[in-house]
Amino acid sequence: KGNYWLVVVLSLLGKSGISAAYSIVYIYSAEIFPTEYRSVGVGTCSMCSRLGGILPPFIASLADIYKPLPLLIFGVLSLVCGCLTVFLPETVGCELPQTLQESEAFGSDQSIWYFKCCCSCHKTSTPEENVADDV
Repeated sequence: KGNYWLVVVLSLLGKSGISAAYSIVYIYSAEIFPTEYRSVGVGTCSMCSRLGGILPPFIASLADIYKPLPLLIFGVLSLVCGCLTVFLPETVGCELPQTLQESEAFGSDQSIWYFKCCCSCHKTSTPEENVADDV
């Protein structure tokens, strides 16, 4: 009860993270989805992010049951999502996928702790390029 400043600071940090995530979801999802499915992928990511904007008032009402429950839910979900982003492929300097097959293989040559400054992206070759290389 006496740590109101801690709740305010953590709330503001959470709001900053949410604002950053809303901005990043459009940029990253446009990079990771192949061209032919990009609009559907970006739209789906946007819809899921908006659902995340609808749920907090309902989760906040769980404080009537147990006071720290909303903070625990938000904190645990944030940590889980942060840990899951480690599994997303790095796109800096890489040729982005154009087809569904390239998208499925994208990032498969990267380890979990891949950093662009330490390694270079491998260019995935398409069947058209393989034919051009043979000629």
